[in-house]
Amino acid sequence: MNALSPGPYIFWTLVTGPILVAGWRESPLYGIGFLGGFYLTIVCSLAGIIVVFGLAARFGQSQPHHAWHLFLSVVPVRPISNLEGRFLAPTCRTSIQEHSNAQWTNHEIEPAPPMTASGKSDPI
Repeated sequence: MNALSPGPYIFWTLVTGPILVAGWRESPLYGIGFLGGFYLTIVCSLAGIIVVFGLAARFGQSQPHHAWHLFLSVVPVRPISNLEGRFLAPTCRTSIQEHSNAQWTNHEIEPAPPMTASGKSDPI
């Protein structure tokens, strides 16, 4: 089912792929570390969800999803921005430096001609 879903492809193309490539360009160890950390986080999160639902069912709660919804409403879910910042920062710094060192042409904006009372521009 996941092979037909566009979600993983969009996620890996737009979010995780650029982070992985930026890390790999800095050092292959960073790229491998990112992949390992990503999959370790996914596996541990899913294992935690399984444990929570298993314990909820064991303690007689007939609808464990209510406890899960309560947990998600109380504990904010936050993206892992530290990893993004670590791998995106060098490319952003390089991009900013390239733009600040670029030779920009001088495009002066000429003022608009004065307007008359009728709202039309008055030719000079």
